[in-house]
Amino acid sequence: MLEMMVVVAIVLAMTAIVIMYIPQFRDRSALDLVAQEIAITVRSAQVYASGGKIPAGVTESRPSYGVHFSQEQETDKNRKFFLYTNDLDNIGFSSDMEGLLGTFKYNLRGVTVDDICINSTNICEVENIDIIYTRPQLGAKIYTDTRDEGETADSTEIYIKADKTGKQKVIIVRSNGQISVENVEN
Repeated sequence: MLEMMVVVAIVLAMTAIVIMYIPQFRDRSALDLVAQEIAITVRSAQVYASGGKIPAGVTESRPSYGVHFSQEQETDKNRKFFLYTNDLDNIGFSSDMEGLLGTFKYNLRGVTVDDICINSTNICEVENIDIIYTRPQLGAKIYTDTRDEGETADSTEIYIKADKTGKQKVIIVRSNGQISVENVEN
């Protein structure tokens, strides 16, 4: 009887420890999934542009594709991003495009776009970023909200943060077409 009570106590202690860490595991998993979804969406824009995908209702023969991120704290814009067909001479995303054919909105649940940086530096005062792919190049044209016409960044880092735990991930997109997801040490 004493041995059975010891075994039950050990099992209960192990169960309590596992239950205690489930919320942290769930938040970390959700952050990983969102980071991968963002990376896959950026890669999709690249593949669509290089493959010449033509969505219904688009008149241009080979449109470019872009992904738009916003990091404005006053609104809910930092909780969504857009994959869009850019058949307007590569001008980037505008709020008029939301809801148009060829524009897809992705909502971030439990995660926000925390920061957007360019060129692997400490220039992180960027509110909007457009990553545009045109055919036949596989490289990205990265435009910021303060861009001069024709001026692009070499890379961008999009930091996302879990609402509950504050953990962060960074999605790095380089102009040569490379996309990666990395952990951020907190």
